[in-house]
Amino acid sequence: MAHPAKFSRSLIERIVSHAFEQGWVQVGSQVVDPFGGVSCGGIVCAYRGLRWIGVELEPRFVELGRGNIEKH
Repeated sequence: MAHPAKFSRSLIERIVSHAFEQGWVQVGSQVVDPFGGVSCGGIVCAYRGLRWIGVELEPRFVELGRGNIEKH
């Protein structure tokens, strides 16, 4: 909850679903997220079979993101 610009997981899931429906991605596709934050997008992508690259400038959020990914 520490990140100042949180994305709703359900919103990320809707965006990823839309990308699949439009044919923009398929299982195994790579997604680059320039606002990696605490890796919620990475978790959603991993569950959908996508490879995720997240970019985050703040070291503390990078560490939180790594911890989130490990939990999933």
